[in-house]
Amino acid sequence: MNPEPGISLSGFVKDSINEEPLIGATVFLKDTQKGAVTNKNGYFSIQDILPGTYTIKVTYIGYNPKESNVRI
Repeated sequence: MNPEPGISLSGFVKDSINEEPLIGATVFLKDTQKGAVTNKNGYFSIQDILPGTYTIKVTYIGYNPKESNVRI
């Protein structure tokens, strides 16, 4: 019997001023080995996350890193 798959976290990473997608931004959950890189639309998806509270961190060359707490 297979355990239920975890939850997915997805979204878009964009410049906060001009709303341009940030291609190749790194999005990861701190203290886990889960993360993703944004595509040409700024879209990312992180799969199989267990329920809990996490700190999500976004990094992109030339920008200050951004962290937010998320509850999944």
